[in-house]
Amino acid sequence: MQVFNRYEVKYLITADQVDKIIQQLLNSGKMRLDKYNQAGDWYPIQSLYFA
Repeated sequence: MQVFNRYEVKYLITADQVDKIIQQLLNSGKMRLDKYNQAGDWYPIQSLYFA
């Protein structure tokens, strides 16, 4: 069994920064909108995890 530590870092960012980050991620080809949100609408809670 492998044991690892998980750390969470939270940031408060502006709406403009959110838009820029989303566009960069979508343009990178490494992320896409899920099938439940093709319009890019906001969810009440959003999390982004990097592995």
